Amino acid sequence: MAVAMVLGQDDAVRRISVGLRCSEHGGLHLYIDNAHVDLVSARAIRPSDDDAS
Repeated sequence: MAVAMVLGQDDAVRRISVGLRCSEHGGLHLYIDNAHVDLVSARAIRPSDDDAS
């Protein structure tokens, strides 16, 4: 597996590429190439205390 990331000035990931090398013939299959990464705040991915049931 190969992963390449482009970091912004704040060290946050801005772009990413991901590939996988075949163990049988060594060919590289590129799955994601230079994809833009949107910044997400920690609050957006973590439920708040108000969400507890």
